Amino acid sequence: MNLKVRLPALQKQRDNLTLAERAELSCDLAKQFEKAGDYDAAWKALAEFWPEANQPPNVQGLDETSAAAVLLRAGAVAGWLGGASQTEGAQETAKDLITQSIEIFERLGYTKSSAEARGDLALCYWREGSYDESRINLAEALSLLGDEDVEVKAVLLIRAAIVEVDSKKFEEALNLYNQALPLVEQSQNHALQGSFHFEYGLLLRRLATPENREAYIDRALIEYAAASFHFEQVGNHRYLALVETNLGYLYLTLKQYKEADAHLDRARRHQRGAARPQDLPRGACERYADRTERGCPVDRGHFARVLVQRHHLRPPDRVYAMSRASAGLARVASSAAKARGCLR
Repeated sequence: MNLKVRLPALQKQRDNLTLAERAELSCDLAKQFEKAGDYDAAWKALAEFWPEANQPPNVQGLDETSAAAVLLRAGAVAGWLGGASQTEGAQETAKDLITQSIEIFERLGYTKSSAEARGDLALCYWREGSYDESRINLAEALSLLGDEDVEVKAVLLIRAAIVEVDSKKFEEALNLYNQALPLVEQSQNHALQGSFHFEYGLLLRRLATPENREAYIDRALIEYAAASFHFEQVGNHRYLALVETNLGYLYLTLKQYKEADAHLDRARRHQRGAARPQDLPRGACERYADRTERGCPVDRGHFARVLVQRHHLRPPDRVYAMSRASAGLARVASSAAKARGCLR
């Protein structure tokens, strides 16, 4: 059944289910929306127990297991929502809810659920840039799992690798991806497979040097293509946009501007609710194009930040703005007029 259809279906089922059963169904549906990158819908799936996103969920009347599940799901969704909107204090709220769930899971002896929760807690720390705390929670989570916990272990290894990539410890990250690969290959989870291929592609791009550039770029392109396939299967337009944006930037570095532009346009189409490319402010683009035409130096990062700060671009547009500025300023090198067209 289509995920969007399941929300009203959940409402109709409520009268025939116990409170614990409704909690389980709500958490399951919210998790599916998380995998699809639809965090607002994930919150709506939890609405019976979490009607106000800025307030703690109501777990009164639930048994401990169900209460812990609701706290974990609400904490995870709060973290995703806060990461997408860059809301101040959102990760602290998410960490508090997830920590409450961990305390219950540990008291009940539910090691797998505790490991999953620690993985979500580590993600909150990573979003804040607290890499050491993220590593500690991921290491603790991995120590709780057995060989049979394939998917959870794969998720944790991928998150551990992401932390190392952002810490510029690329060899450590590569080792973690190599550990995750056989686990990912055992899974039929498209969201998991898409995440692995996308993040691995990012690492391969970072590993490219003048000596091995062509080989690593080719491998990164293959990983991005695989990521797109799997994200398509779960309808995750948010991450499809990220894949297309990274492909656009990659082709830009190869000076293949036509391909870069096509991928950036596709990225925009996947960004639901974001401003259309032609909505980017014409005046700002023309001023920067004119500066380049006169031989003045232009910093593409500064250009993108101006678009973000002055014109209130939402977080999904920020990566796009940086790549779009790169494409536009590259084209300006040969024709300022082309840059104006690219950035409108």
